[in-house]
Amino acid sequence: MTENEHGQLPVETVDCRIERLGWGGLGIARHADGRIMLLRHSTALFPAELVRAEITWKARHAEGRVLDVLEPVAERVVPACPWAIECGGCDLQGAAGFGSSLKQQMATDLIAKQLGRDLEWNWTAADDYTKRNVIQLHYADGRLGYHQRGSHELVEVRHCMAARPALSDAINALRNSIADGSMPALPGRWELACGNPEQPVIAWHEGDSTRFWQLGEGGWQDSDGRLSFLLVDGEIANLASAFFQTSGGAAIRWFRALFTRWQLGGDRLHDLYGGCGLFSMILCDSFRSFSVVDNSAESITNAVANLKGQDARCFHRDVSSYVDRMKSRPDDVIILDPPRSGLGRALCLALNEQGAGTLVLIGCDGAEFCRDLKLLSQNWRLEKLEAADLFPWTVHCEFAALLSNRAI
Repeated sequence: MTENEHGQLPVETVDCRIERLGWGGLGIARHADGRIMLLRHSTALFPAELVRAEITWKARHAEGRVLDVLEPVAERVVPACPWAIECGGCDLQGAAGFGSSLKQQMATDLIAKQLGRDLEWNWTAADDYTKRNVIQLHYADGRLGYHQRGSHELVEVRHCMAARPALSDAINALRNSIADGSMPALPGRWELACGNPEQPVIAWHEGDSTRFWQLGEGGWQDSDGRLSFLLVDGEIANLASAFFQTSGGAAIRWFRALFTRWQLGGDRLHDLYGGCGLFSMILCDSFRSFSVVDNSAESITNAVANLKGQDARCFHRDVSSYVDRMKSRPDDVIILDPPRSGLGRALCLALNEQGAGTLVLIGCDGAEFCRDLKLLSQNWRLEKLEAADLFPWTVHCEFAALLSNRAI
């Protein structure tokens, strides 16, 4: 054993075989003495691979990083992205077409441990059209790119395989325009976003979320920042700086199919963390009325415009305070799509007092999602569970659960 770079905890180098994948892409292996080791790698790990890892021991297990894959499986490939290892944002670049299968294994392990091994659930793999509609770049000292995983080191990139093609092309367009002075050389975070169809691409800087540019044939021009996504029977608009599903087009397709399979419908839809009203728009023919609640004023302004003509009330309000006063009825449905951190204990307990007949919980962090489901189980019975790969080349998944009220 040696000391780590901070001179604090002993570091050990070991050769071990990956047994399975845990949540977040962790490779789970065993030390020679039988203790568990949780290992990270920049471009995916596969069960059965022999690896060399540098580990640090905790109280009952070890954590560490893979230094080298000694015996790769046949499915491992050289990452197609030239910045994959240095950037680290796409954890599964080394898995290529097997990425969705690896994620399914991770989700299976998580669900079995948190919710039970006998629980039935459905998995939807990513298709070739599942790509990001928004990316966050950083600019400093004439360089534009992504922050390296776990640090503020800048990795300069020329394109991004995870982004929609027009969005990927816009990276160089932004860099060149900053270089020639036609766009301001503002240090910090820049965001690029596009709708469906992909044109135009919108850019904005973290220093001013009300100033937008759009990319056209003549370069970057001033813009109102509005994006639109086509639905089957219309379109939904949103401001580029307001929250929307990261892989917008793929998310719309999946949620529409999901809600159809679950036959959602009723009197009032309580669309909580509702953003610009996407779920209410998808379900506009399935409910008599709608309540959309979000703590973003921008999102609620967009929701009002999107739901024009519907019997809809849109509230700029904290969801927890709204639920405390909400009166739901057996014919109502509650949908919640909270931030990555989930609902939290207090909100789950408040939802356990609600009288709606159905609750739909959506989450993009599997661990927090499972925690919330367990807290909701006091009053809500889990009927259906699904997960989808809406974030190709990363370890992230989207989860959705259909629950029924135990008291009805």
